[in-house]
Amino acid sequence: MYIAAPGKEFADASQIDRAGVKVGVSRGGGSDQILSRALKSALVVRVQGGVPNAVEALRTGEGGVGGQPCHP
Repeated sequence: MYIAAPGKEFADASQIDRAGVKVGVSRGGGSDQILSRALKSALVVRVQGGVPNAVEALRTGEGGVGGQPCHP
């Protein structure tokens, strides 16, 4: 699951891994480990302090998308 920052629109998850897209994750968490390997073009922005700080990064523009991989 990805949460887009205000003003960012993505039709689906396949549009996330593009140049110029920033994905905020909690530093060292499961999202960091998985998305750092999976994303080839998007920039992974590691935020210290967990989910609340990652959400704040979305609000301030540090990250354009908040990433949390979701497995079926």
